[in-house]
Amino acid sequence: MQYTWNRLPQKWKHSPTICHGLIQAALEKGEAPEHLQYIDDIIVWANMAMEVFEKGEKIIQILLEAGFAIKKISVKGPA
Repeated sequence: MQYTWNRLPQKWKHSPTICHGLIQAALEKGEAPEHLQYIDDIIVWANMAMEVFEKGEKIIQILLEAGFAIKKISVKGPA
């Protein structure tokens, strides 16, 4: 029998690094649009609000296809 983590332990000093690496790998593999990433925060930008939404949707789709769970409440639109 083999057990597999499906969540990283909180307060474990390596969790942020592992999380960042997994998200980065998924976004690179999925050819994500231009973005900035800090651990599990992802920022996209564009000249028009609609472009921001389109890029955000593409990134969300890539992460969902890679098996990540995303809370809708965590997603914020253009400021």
